[in-house]
Amino acid sequence: MKVKIKLNEITEAFGLSNFKATEFEFLDEYLQCHQPIAEALDKLQSLQSENNFLYGELIPVLLRIIKNLQKLQNMSLKYISGLSVLLCSMEKRFNDFIYFQLKANDAILAAVSHSYFKLRWILKEKKKLRTESVFLRGKKT
Repeated sequence: MKVKIKLNEITEAFGLSNFKATEFEFLDEYLQCHQPIAEALDKLQSLQSENNFLYGELIPVLLRIIKNLQKLQNMSLKYISGLSVLLCSMEKRFNDFIYFQLKANDAILAAVSHSYFKLRWILKEKKKLRTESVFLRGKKT
């Protein structure tokens, strides 16, 4: 989107028709919808390549993606209507982590004991219900 003026110059040079305003609007919405996922993947991959990835960063990053997608879903988008599919896919794939299932106890413990995240990333209603019990009593929940 930063070079959209250049795109029309390129299409003209090849004898192709220029992009229409509606096509640029679609691309802009598409980028908005996929930006949370792309940013999270970039962050996780850069941390992994630097050997600085900590397991405690996984759940907060996943929850941030879902929160951002939910915000976008509440916006009135003109062209993109598949955000519910993205959200359902995220929830299906990472269900244990998002809903704090027993299988995610290690990840919850890692996130709670992470020096940056601590308990900041958890919704208030889930703090007492699940996370503090995992952190304080280990895996006995």
